Amino acid sequence: MSLTNRQQRELFESAIAAVNNPVEESTEISTENTESFDEIETIVMDYINNAISNSVNESTSDEDIELEVTEAVQNLNVLCSLVNEYFNYEG
Repeated sequence: MSLTNRQQRELFESAIAAVNNPVEESTEISTENTESFDEIETIVMDYINNAISNSVNESTSDEDIELEVTEAVQNLNVLCSLVNEYFNYEG
């Protein structure tokens, strides 16, 4: 399992952009799990938006957008797998 230089760069840039964007706190009263899920969802959506933003425009079809999102998620899964493997994490 290895990523191309382009994939590594895109993942790095997307991850940095997602981390640097502040997570807006929800104004509604909710349980602790829901708040945690909302924060995770925001981070994931920031990552996906940053990962595909350069290749999506008004003329991009829904199928192409879906492929871009799928590729971004697959790349993130590969990256997470490599990090887990590096740290010998089997959770």
